[in-house]
Amino acid sequence: RAGAQVLLHQDGIPIIVQKPLGFGVVYFFAADPALQPLSSWDGMKEVYEHLLGSKSQVPAWATGSWYGYRANQALATIPELGLPSILYICGLLGFYIVVIGPLNYFVLRRMKRRELAWVTIPVLVVLFTCLAYGTGFTYRGATPILNRLAVAQAWDGVDEAQVQALVGIYSPIRAKYDLEASNGFVLQPFENGDMSLQAGNHWTTLQQGASMVLPDVPLEIGAMRAVMVKGSMPALEFNHDLVITLSRSNPVLTGNITNKSQYTLKDAILVTSGSWTRLGTLAPGETKSTRVSLSAGPNGPAFYNLDSMQILSLDYSDVETDEIAARRSAFLDTVLFGDSGWNQGNWGIYLMGWLDQVEVPAGLKDRNFKTIDTMLYVDRLSPAIKTEPGELILPTSLFVWESSTLNSSPYYTREVAAGGYTLRFQPAIPISFRTVKSMDLHLTNNGSLQNLYASAWDYERKTWVRIPLTGEHTHIPEASRYV
Repeated sequence: RAGAQVLLHQDGIPIIVQKPLGFGVVYFFAADPALQPLSSWDGMKEVYEHLLGSKSQVPAWATGSWYGYRANQALATIPELGLPSILYICGLLGFYIVVIGPLNYFVLRRMKRRELAWVTIPVLVVLFTCLAYGTGFTYRGATPILNRLAVAQAWDGVDEAQVQALVGIYSPIRAKYDLEASNGFVLQPFENGDMSLQAGNHWTTLQQGASMVLPDVPLEIGAMRAVMVKGSMPALEFNHDLVITLSRSNPVLTGNITNKSQYTLKDAILVTSGSWTRLGTLAPGETKSTRVSLSAGPNGPAFYNLDSMQILSLDYSDVETDEIAARRSAFLDTVLFGDSGWNQGNWGIYLMGWLDQVEVPAGLKDRNFKTIDTMLYVDRLSPAIKTEPGELILPTSLFVWESSTLNSSPYYTREVAAGGYTLRFQPAIPISFRTVKSMDLHLTNNGSLQNLYASAWDYERKTWVRIPLTGEHTHIPEASRYV
């Protein structure tokens, strides 16, 4: 099938084939390991270790762990939770001062009944208090609002996109609500929010076919509570002919991306583990051409070193005056940084953008309500690989890496434990070759090389072999043993 790679063949017949699917891999094994001669062969352990020994790296936005501080800011970014206009407040106060002071005095003096001020002033205070309360009630409204923030993760060749969302319920009055998720979506507690969503700190849901109901969620006047919602939706169709070219120069990603769906992807960007680029609005049927370097800088992938305001090209005045910009900024920080508060990018090529017309199927049962929808759509793309003959440069950004600590990456570390930490790398893309003539290791380090130890896996001896470092450039002898 398209996108599949043959790992092992005999006389042109595939024996082991792999194909990426979502954030995992599906393997096809043509031989039955339960039958002879494989059932009694001790080498099967190594086969399974090779196929299953590495874990898939999942980006922060697909883990379901939300950056609580910014998530709550995004949930609270609705007009009803904002302050009224300063002009309205000043105008009301000014009118109150004029009426209760000069106007009241001149009217009573004209009537020659100034002693009535003992009555008119308290009456005016009560009237203006009712006016202020009434206008505040009108500003806040009487209809509950659902602020639905969602990130949808899709993949090439997969029909369904996984959706993870936060739904904030805002109530302008004291009431109880039944939150309902349909189309197979499920409700879960939002760990960084108010966990006491029901009386007695309970979490009770009712499953009704493809719907799930969270009953009796109590809210006070002007309060908001949040719930997590998870499920899947049909993936949007984006076609591309992207190609990664490997050569003696830094690798590049080139090609075209076409929006074959009926929805407009706004403020689209293409993100790689090296660089990233803005594509702009991608309307239905529109095609965008791109060329992006896959070489990361000294501080890591360029995209993952930015905050949301830099990615969205916003400044503080935009966030203060534009409600949509403020909500997108807070939500983007939420999905990029996760619960660790650290945006740590790994391998992956992603098309990202905003959808306005797609809604999460979550609402209030038997109630009228208003909605505010924000959806970040992420499509992981799988480009073709073009390998030029001769020497190839493979930067760190072409490897899937794992760290023994959460605070360390190939580019920087927050703190180093007494025993140090370990980084493991393996190529993220399949590279076709006949023979390996030589292999060199290039290391750039701010400290001393005496604190660095490099090892390569020897496939013949089935063990890690220490590579003596000779500086920033080290030649690895007998390279074929390690490939």
